Amino acid sequence: MRNKILIIILLIPGILYSSSGADFLKIGVSPRALGMGSAHVAVCDDVTSTYWNPAGLAKVRYSEIFLSHQNWYNDSNYEYLGYANRFNFGSIGLYMGYFHIPSFDEIGDWGESLGKIDIYDMVIGGSYSRYIQGIAFGLNTKYIYRRLDDMGGNAFAFDIGMQKGFNFLKYFKSGNYNFKIGAVLNNIGTDVDFGTCKEKLPSSIKFGIKYLPFSSQLNRITVAADFEKLFYEGEGLNLGIEYNFKKILFARAGYRIGENEGGVSISGGTAMKIGSTDMDLSLSYFTIRQDTIIAMALTIKNKDSKSVYIASPPRVIKPKKEKLSVAVLNFNNLTEDKQLDYLSAATAETISTYIASSGLFEVMEKRKFDKMLKTSGSNISTSDLSLIGKKFNLDAVVTGSFIYSNDLIRINIKIVDVRSSTVIAASYKDGKLGKGIFQLMDETAKNVIEQLKNMTKK
Repeated sequence: MRNKILIIILLIPGILYSSSGADFLKIGVSPRALGMGSAHVAVCDDVTSTYWNPAGLAKVRYSEIFLSHQNWYNDSNYEYLGYANRFNFGSIGLYMGYFHIPSFDEIGDWGESLGKIDIYDMVIGGSYSRYIQGIAFGLNTKYIYRRLDDMGGNAFAFDIGMQKGFNFLKYFKSGNYNFKIGAVLNNIGTDVDFGTCKEKLPSSIKFGIKYLPFSSQLNRITVAADFEKLFYEGEGLNLGIEYNFKKILFARAGYRIGENEGGVSISGGTAMKIGSTDMDLSLSYFTIRQDTIIAMALTIKNKDSKSVYIASPPRVIKPKKEKLSVAVLNFNNLTEDKQLDYLSAATAETISTYIASSGLFEVMEKRKFDKMLKTSGSNISTSDLSLIGKKFNLDAVVTGSFIYSNDLIRINIKIVDVRSSTVIAASYKDGKLGKGIFQLMDETAKNVIEQLKNMTKK
């Protein structure tokens, strides 16, 4: 028995550098992340978020399947399978990790064979994520099982994380944020219970940043950094960089340092994208252990799939946009007085200006939108708001009308979610046509902004 325990200690990676158990939970699963030095808390935005930060699943736009294989020490291997998809109530992920060592003979004190020793670890879990007021939140739940020959132990744990994007030190034109922060609590749960003994999980808290110093249609550079504090061990710092050429070819480099790694590790990776399939490869070198870890992965993204709606469609469909995309149509003149036609475009222009100046929404420039409507062909009409939204990639359209009687004018407002063809809000404002018309249009625009704010909260 003494020889068996010694062999197990020597074979399980991380035990000599760790004061907690279940160290296989610290094995990163994405070659992209490993190639960037495991700086991925704020970077992850696909199915691998089930490991790095469940909040990243909120960015998933279609179904994804992830398969990963890693060669570790002493012929040990780590396999990971993940699936993610978006639903109307948020994004869901499922995953399974399996760390195993080939069976080997247990040798007795006199050199005799005492049978085979089997060692493996397994984790199975599910994830949920969604945006709440512009911040992505995510939750992982997991079941952990460890098998050390004739000893079996299990535990339950969870991860909880967040991500928030914004613009900071941005020197290029883009509708997307160039800076993101993230945080995650990992492996918070019960001890692994073997019956006769227990071991703690490698619980930790991580903070990460992602920065895009440059991005264009041809090239993109991503820089990332994570700080990690393990509850029962030391701290770690992870740094990474990625170069992206036409979203097809990728090159990565990373650097890790900290007690949780048993020293310094240097990593690098490359990837290639063919259609909806991503192929990744990374190499990590641990200076103290003097080992090289090879990770390979295949990610399949079904871009022809659609989000799954269990009940009514969501009000904001596109999860990748962190701002609502809005356009304003010219208001209809319901009076017979053609001299009031100028109010049609004037009211719409005022509303567009107010929405744009609020900084809370992405607004299609009014004149550009009108021109696109005229040149888009007979398949698009202002009465078919659903087609307009699909044609111009919008979330909402503001439309309305006005009527005039006895020196009083009423402006009717309607906001339509063009993705689900549902009316989000409808209201009206009354005022006088003379000098008060400007105040009336201002009040109308402010009312539209408040209604759009309510739309983002739902």
